[in-house]
Amino acid sequence: MDKISISLYGGKGLLGGRETPLEADIIYCEMSEKCSYYSAGKCLRNRAFLKPEMCKYGRVERERGYTSRAAKYYEWKKRYTSDSVYSKLQYPNTPAAVIGDWLYLYTAYVSVTEHREDRLYPPGKVVNGFDISDPGFTLCSVFIPMTDATNELLYAIFSFRPRAMMGGIITEYQNKYVPEMLQEIHKVAPELYNRFVGEYPEYILEPNYIGKTVYVDSLKPGTVFRVEQRGEWMYDGEYVTAVGGIDVGLASPWWSQGGGLAEGVRIKVNPKMTFRVMENSIVDDDTRFA
Repeated sequence: MDKISISLYGGKGLLGGRETPLEADIIYCEMSEKCSYYSAGKCLRNRAFLKPEMCKYGRVERERGYTSRAAKYYEWKKRYTSDSVYSKLQYPNTPAAVIGDWLYLYTAYVSVTEHREDRLYPPGKVVNGFDISDPGFTLCSVFIPMTDATNELLYAIFSFRPRAMMGGIITEYQNKYVPEMLQEIHKVAPELYNRFVGEYPEYILEPNYIGKTVYVDSLKPGTVFRVEQRGEWMYDGEYVTAVGGIDVGLASPWWSQGGGLAEGVRIKVNPKMTFRVMENSIVDDDTRFA
């Protein structure tokens, strides 16, 4: 297995409180070269709040370190931060991927599990050997063998109307997660997508990126974009310039991300600078989401 990423956790909390010893998660994987998440700088083996099913591949070695009061703290920390794969991969922010011979879907409010005759609770809808049902108390994801990802199964997943524990349809699933899953499948498994929408053309949905956070340096040079309450900006491939001669100063959307307190209307772009999309037209296949 190749070492693909290292992440550090713990330390001093952002809001104060007791400092905890640093912990290093070293991620190894045998399937990284056949993983669309890895290609996008993501990995399901990273820690995340309320995270669903762990990846079928890879493993994590966890090393416990020290607090900043310990003599060995900085030496131990540097061992990991100086590694070439330190902070290389982040937890995914897209709901679909191809990993080896599997299709991964983050279905959130829909439980999709392999059907078992001995299950302790009544099955939902059974399609091609999978139970599709309401989620219960957990967020859900599923690994489906590519050979089992039939149009019938995908339609059953995407058309499902999950119900909340207290009653009522969870509309966010159809309004948000289904379009996002389809958009991502279109990118990572185009043949699967084309086969599915060929039979179910009603699922040819217009992409909706409004409200998503993207990196400025991933935009196409010449793009003019709006930032909420911060006016219009033009990215030229190296700098962003306020359109209309806005005096940015502290009003710069990126002053807290290292953009600096510009004296004029031009700011050099750095890899940390992001903004929330207000127009779908500025997004293309090369745009990176934060």
